Amino acid sequence: MIKTLSREAKSIILGGSLALDIVLLDQVTKWLMIGTPPIDIWPPYVSLHYAENTGIAFSMPLEGLLQQTITVGLIALLVVLVIRYATWKKPFMHYAMMLVIGGAIGNAIDRLFRGYVIDFLQVGSFPIFNVADSAVCLGVAGVLVYELFMKHPKEGAL
Repeated sequence: MIKTLSREAKSIILGGSLALDIVLLDQVTKWLMIGTPPIDIWPPYVSLHYAENTGIAFSMPLEGLLQQTITVGLIALLVVLVIRYATWKKPFMHYAMMLVIGGAIGNAIDRLFRGYVIDFLQVGSFPIFNVADSAVCLGVAGVLVYELFMKHPKEGAL
């Protein structure tokens, strides 16, 4: 007889699947963009344009590959530890943070194996970005929505 999974176990499995899906989608789209000429989707607002980002968030400069790897690695480790603690029994937060983890892993793979992150989505004058960046932003937005509007009063009451 197979024992059914607990709610927490299901949440962990689904969240892990979400993070993995983000990583796979991110890596496949980056791979497809390598060597692709710029594509105007909705000129001048939206285009696909291959770029190599050696900086950190939104192309902010970060000197040296070793410094990048150590800095981004330490930040990612800290984020994962905070995520695990903060989302243990809060499914909405768990999924939001899995978006952040999936995006962080997608960009970390690039940094580790290429020394730079492939960006390709250009929307207006906003800095060029990728699927992983989008997942991180959506995850952070989810956390903000939860903290501002969904949090039970007992959890946040002073």
